[in-house]
Amino acid sequence: MVAHVALARPSWVAAGAADAQTFLPADRAFRVSARLDGRRLTVHWDIAPGYYLYRSRISIRWLGVDRLASGWRLPTGIARTDRYFGPQQVYFHAVDARAELLRVPARGAALRLAVSYQGCAQAGLCYPRIAKQLLAIRATSSAAQAVAR
Repeated sequence: MVAHVALARPSWVAAGAADAQTFLPADRAFRVSARLDGRRLTVHWDIAPGYYLYRSRISIRWLGVDRLASGWRLPTGIARTDRYFGPQQVYFHAVDARAELLRVPARGAALRLAVSYQGCAQAGLCYPRIAKQLLAIRATSSAAQAVAR
């Protein structure tokens, strides 16, 4: 008797894509952090090789009082015609979103942010939108951590 093992494929894995088990978990494919340096607040993504983020699917908002003097700035991405979303700008390797605060927060002050983003693996996996809360703390050394999903 021969046993057959069926591997379930999530609905968000493109037909013909490699087995879902070969893809990185979203938190490893797209590592996000926040850093506060003086009045400059930076949200940074490290993007694993073979993966990319959509510029139009990045959203950052304050949790609490709006402290921005300027809106979030993202660099121009690489133009790509995507099979999921059509013409897009995407980021490979890393990207920073930056904003300038109205004033320098007190040392030890924590700023809470809600971020969401979406990306894909070049091998054919498109992740669902990822949402996290980040905490940026002003300190002598940069300190940042994801505090929730």
